Amino acid sequence: MIAIWGDRLFWAHMSLWLIAFGVIAALLAAVFGFTDYFSASSSVMPPRFFVRYGDATSVLGYVLTYVALALLVVSGWYGGLVTFTTAGPREGPRSHFRTMRL
Repeated sequence: MIAIWGDRLFWAHMSLWLIAFGVIAALLAAVFGFTDYFSASSSVMPPRFFVRYGDATSVLGYVLTYVALALLVVSGWYGGLVTFTTAGPREGPRSHFRTMRL
């Protein structure tokens, strides 16, 4: 709604700045992560939070993974279907906002 009344290029410029800040923050986090990874002793074992009863390959984990994958595929399919079949041009002074593609 803000883009309709305000500057059209504001959000485009803002998204570029946010992507740049995100990349810079990720690189900074990678520096600290690599420092931590290479300075830690290798004899310390990490805690096993998500492994129950000593079985690292549980059937429940695989089932949940495939259910989540199926939900993502179905929701992506229906989202694309709705977007590309119902989001056509409309009449009116602001109809160009409905047909803009990224």
